[in-house]
Amino acid sequence: MNDLFEYYIDAGYCRLKYAKGKPSALGREFHDYDEIVLFLGGKTQFISKNIQIELTQGSIVIIPKENFHQFSMTEYEDYTRCIIDFRETEELKPLMREVMSEVSVISHPSKTVRFLFDNLMRISAENLPEKEKCLALRSALTLILIEQKMFGGKAVNRLIATSEITQQALDFIDKNYKDELTLSGVAKALNISVSTLSHRFCDELGIPVYRYISQKRLSVARQHIEKGASLIEASEKSGFNDYSSFYRIYKSFYGESPSNLIKKQRECF
Repeated sequence: MNDLFEYYIDAGYCRLKYAKGKPSALGREFHDYDEIVLFLGGKTQFISKNIQIELTQGSIVIIPKENFHQFSMTEYEDYTRCIIDFRETEELKPLMREVMSEVSVISHPSKTVRFLFDNLMRISAENLPEKEKCLALRSALTLILIEQKMFGGKAVNRLIATSEITQQALDFIDKNYKDELTLSGVAKALNISVSTLSHRFCDELGIPVYRYISQKRLSVARQHIEKGASLIEASEKSGFNDYSSFYRIYKSFYGESPSNLIKKQRECF
């Protein structure tokens, strides 16, 4: 379709993507960066551990790093969004920790937040020097975080659409990811059948149990690496049997070796 588009601004610790069409991060339910998403169109359901809701146009989704989430849709062509990804800086750290405390959906963000996003979308599509676009993004991100801290907007009630079985499975995995976990092992711990757990979990969260376990472990490993752990130490602390397993799964999921993450820690996106 000729009305599909993608515009980017890469400003170092923060990055903007304004796009319509198929998302590039399909299958990535955990991110190692914080994210604020302005949803602009397309029939899209947002799913996290505690929220399952069909998004309305103009909603803001707050996604702190390393939190399970996904945007689920059957048709990609109309999916329109403006996303700001960002990492901690010393200057913004206190503000980010206040605003990015939990996954939430805000159905009616403040007029100021919407104005800032609208302005960034317009700027991203303009033929301006990249330095000026970067300045605009950094300034807008700071103002959006301050606005969210001050006023927040009206958050949608947290809709816990998952069953008790799925919630128990999530809690069990999140507490025991360091152990040797399997689908049958989780099912046995919850006193339910493998078939029941597998179907409930996948139907309600859109992700198989084994993939959730792998992504949870990768997420934890990346957090350890961010804090200065070696790759071997990070793999051990996150529940992988050995470094070779960690390396293989990491490279298969991210399409690059885990050593590249250390390099990225010294760079920007």
